Amino acid sequence: MISNDEDLSFEDESEAQQVLNQIMTLYNEVNTSVLERCDDLPFGCEFRVDILANFDDEAPILQWSRGFMIGHDWLADVWDECLPESLDKECGANVMALSFFSSRRLAEAYFAEIGHSESSAPGKSFEQFAEIIREVFPSALSAYAHLGRTIFEVLMKDSAARNQPTQSTKVGRNDPCPCGSGKKYKKCCAATLH
Repeated sequence: MISNDEDLSFEDESEAQQVLNQIMTLYNEVNTSVLERCDDLPFGCEFRVDILANFDDEAPILQWSRGFMIGHDWLADVWDECLPESLDKECGANVMALSFFSSRRLAEAYFAEIGHSESSAPGKSFEQFAEIIREVFPSALSAYAHLGRTIFEVLMKDSAARNQPTQSTKVGRNDPCPCGSGKKYKKCCAATLH
């Protein structure tokens, strides 16, 4: 969510274009990370050293986790429909790790539910449990991105099979890639075909 449902206002068209360019740059970075199945957070979105400081309202990881929750909730129906039951528990664990820092209250609820009963964290304090979540965060991010990308690819193949065009449009090597990454076709999807 970019504006928290508030109307955006700009001084002029130039400022609006600057903001749009920054949004599209961030979008392309995130999309590239998902396409490459990376476990990288956007630039500037780092964990604070003091683990509990990551629950401050202005903490980058708190804001990222809140945005993640909004995005996941937005796609929940697709995930529920496409996610094999055998992966449901793993996906739930990844969602828990990635949303953990979205609010202290939610994190404490996770800790109350999981932290005391998990064999991997018996007798741990909330702060120690948060450190464990911080350690598994990159692998949860990577696994979630991989799973999301796999679901996307399956849906695209299914959609393509149902909507076989009678004529296909040829994409030139120097044309923008149809996947929307913003890269040239030859540097994006064409490279993965070879």
